[in-house]
Amino acid sequence: MLNRNRLRPIGFVSAMSLLCCALTSTAQDQSVMAAMQPTILESLTLDAYQRIVPRLSGLKAGDPIQSKIEWHVYPILDKQGNRKHVFGVSEGWVGPLSGGLWGSLSGFGNLAGRTGDLLLGEHVFGYLVGGTRLMPQYVVTTQATVIPREEYERLRKEKNDDVGFMLAAGDRFSFKGLTVKEVRQLTFPNTALKGKGQTLADLARSHATTERFGAAENKLKSLSQGTAFWDVMIALDMTFWTLDSGVSYKGWIADGYLGEAWSVLTDAGYFNVLRFGYLDGDNEVPKLVLIFKNNRVHKMAPFGTRYEITRHFD
Repeated sequence: MLNRNRLRPIGFVSAMSLLCCALTSTAQDQSVMAAMQPTILESLTLDAYQRIVPRLSGLKAGDPIQSKIEWHVYPILDKQGNRKHVFGVSEGWVGPLSGGLWGSLSGFGNLAGRTGDLLLGEHVFGYLVGGTRLMPQYVVTTQATVIPREEYERLRKEKNDDVGFMLAAGDRFSFKGLTVKEVRQLTFPNTALKGKGQTLADLARSHATTERFGAAENKLKSLSQGTAFWDVMIALDMTFWTLDSGVSYKGWIADGYLGEAWSVLTDAGYFNVLRFGYLDGDNEVPKLVLIFKNNRVHKMAPFGTRYEITRHFD
């Protein structure tokens, strides 16, 4: 159970009133991060994750996710006692991969796809090893129907609890009928920790040689269209690293992966783009991109400008 004495949680209404604060530059304030770290780290221990497993395994398609998963929203106070930031936590819940504060408040998670009026979201659950390496264990996919903001406001006035909203892809989405679509346990290989004694930068560099890129290219070519995002991560033996106790995960490391992924929502769906290549001295040499559509492999394409890459979205 999370230690409630470290920070006291606040209610949903209070959290919603503070969202403007949460979206300001205070999120980058070192004092804010320092205040968040102990609570987040505690939520990502192996014990915390194991406590949530029975609830995760009890979730079924069609269930409201809040029927099994409870989020606590905590405020960060300044020296004068004023609230300047809020963040959401649940046992085993990986916030940065699950929509962060918006993902917890709405229950929707991180935007994973859109087809017409159907939105797909995603929550990731797992634990940290050594306080630095994330071991993703479960993915819960959610689904909801997009509705006009006017309908959302009307339903809220009618005290209909089956509606919500979220911010993603630079836009606000109002929705109704949020339920679980799928619960999946991940099977990452239980390999020994890599890079012991190395910095994260050194570890990333060691995976960005021409030889490592060649190995990655063969794996990428073997992927079938429609392969799920997390199956690709497992196939690539992707590892996820944090330097701030789970506040963020800036170290995604796999053979040939160069980072700086980007995403865009279009009328055709939600696209994510991952870059692959190698280092020549200190210079990146991007060669390929792997494009996901609605969290599934769409195609592999040569690296190019964003405009050139988006031509492969059709």
